[in-house]
Amino acid sequence: MYTLGIWGFSAGQPEVTWHDTGAAVVRDGEVVAAVNEERMCRIKVDTPFPLGAIDECLGLAGIDFDAIDQVAMVGEPVSAEMRGKMRSCWQEYRQGGHDWRTKISLLGRAYQFWRRSKPWLSPKHHPDRVPPQPVEDKPLHWIPHHHSHAATAWFCSPFEEAVVLTLDGSDSAGGAGLVGHAVTGRRIEFFDSVLETNSLALLYGRFTELLGFKSLRHEGKVLGLAAFADPARLRPMFDARGFWNEKTGWWHIPGFTADISRKRATGLREAFGGKGREEIAAALQDFVEEMVCRKIRRIYRDRPDLKGLPLVVAGGLFANVKLNQRILALPEVSNLYVHPNMGDAGLATGAALYADAETRRDWRPHFLKTVYLGTDIGLGEAQQAIESSGLAVKSLSAEQLVDTIASVLADGKVIARAQGRMEYGPRALGNRSILAKADDPSINDWLNQRLERSEFMPFAPMVLAEHAREYFPDYREEDIAARFMTITYNASERAKKELPAAIHVDGTARPQVVYREDNPEMHAILSAYHEKTGVPALINTSFNMHEEPIVRTAEEAIRAARAARLEGLLLGGVWIPADRLWPNGESEDRATPVQGVHEVSTVS
Repeated sequence: MYTLGIWGFSAGQPEVTWHDTGAAVVRDGEVVAAVNEERMCRIKVDTPFPLGAIDECLGLAGIDFDAIDQVAMVGEPVSAEMRGKMRSCWQEYRQGGHDWRTKISLLGRAYQFWRRSKPWLSPKHHPDRVPPQPVEDKPLHWIPHHHSHAATAWFCSPFEEAVVLTLDGSDSAGGAGLVGHAVTGRRIEFFDSVLETNSLALLYGRFTELLGFKSLRHEGKVLGLAAFADPARLRPMFDARGFWNEKTGWWHIPGFTADISRKRATGLREAFGGKGREEIAAALQDFVEEMVCRKIRRIYRDRPDLKGLPLVVAGGLFANVKLNQRILALPEVSNLYVHPNMGDAGLATGAALYADAETRRDWRPHFLKTVYLGTDIGLGEAQQAIESSGLAVKSLSAEQLVDTIASVLADGKVIARAQGRMEYGPRALGNRSILAKADDPSINDWLNQRLERSEFMPFAPMVLAEHAREYFPDYREEDIAARFMTITYNASERAKKELPAAIHVDGTARPQVVYREDNPEMHAILSAYHEKTGVPALINTSFNMHEEPIVRTAEEAIRAARAARLEGLLLGGVWIPADRLWPNGESEDRATPVQGVHEVSTVS
């Protein structure tokens, strides 16, 4: 059975904006393709209806729309009366001679229109399933926002039973999170929820704006700033405006509610004006970590039947890798799975998985072992792009290719790898990555300048699984989150000495632990580099320029490599050295290392 998942209905409605729209195809419980529209239209976190992503996913699955058995769209349920009105609209569209892509877009518009007239509901009032309605003679399922998040956390995890937690900004019904219990072969039992008036993710977004960044895009910079200060000085300001409520078992943030609902940082600016950005970020991070960890401990305390179960999470708040590190350290949490595409960009996948499980009786979770679910760059695509770009390259055998790449990296060159299927989610995990040695701490300045980025976090390392504990002693083989670069660890003294470019000022790093079975080619390159240098780790940063999505196609990879003045490109199994990528020697014009990218400042 094929299920098409879709997230995003803003086409033709500028007043309705859903970020990170996308699509996914699930076949009998297994995710076979997932792409976000930003990778297609090349506008970061763009909001159009994901027609390009739908077409790409169908192509990657090797099917057309006729082969789809059902469609799952992300959205909260509406009343029977409203469903009847929508059904009338759908019947009219079916008689209008539109193609299926246009019909789905029009149905999304109708849904948004009618949804605005329904009562404001708490997520705890949502049914577990919305009755399907027909689209082009195919069942259409509406899957609530946080149910979709929960589905990505549970159905993609490797566990037979788990506690499920979602925490996000807000859905259209005013919800910010769900808590549930999941067992293989059963529905997820949701038993607790939190409203957007207490949304820590929205709060983090407002502070992101206060500190001069863009919400939904630069929260990671706030996390990076937090390491530069002691949270103690400003933490009392947070405790005065937000607190833990032992009676309800949730946090409450009444002093911040108005700032959240206004969707701007005006009130926060009045309260925190003149305070240091680093101190604000540090206090915010500490407050959020404490509230979430208290909730998790409360879940396990109130439900003794959940004792010892792992925790699976999704929702934008869990993009916070330091929060995830603190969660995994809780004695109640035996293991932690963070869905690799934890934010709204993963909703299409979740909707498809949820609908699939509701439809088939013989379902069981399919562990999402890798996230290479997007556009493929193979030898044919690479050769075509190289020819179109007028480049001349020499063919190498597989063994020569690995040895050449390892030698170039050992010589201190910065290169990119765009090979195989594109990663699903915000992290580059080797197939759309820029790679470099991790022994030069100044690389954070000069490479970020070359990529036109302004970052406070160091680059993340990728490390061979066989040596991960030597660099990150707390890492365990069962720590799934580390395969997807969604958690930080404390670095060992060896890591601080050999990988200074990948270690933050607080002594932590966000590694990607590379297993041979996950990415054989990248594992081979790392192994060869280890043989030449004695270091089994490299810097891995996403292959894109500042404010651009990660590259998708071979043509985009060549353009980005030239824009970043890289010193080589491994493209679909073809090595393009610097003298071919830069036939006139432009790569010698390297950016001058700069100091002081991070400067202490205050909020005006």
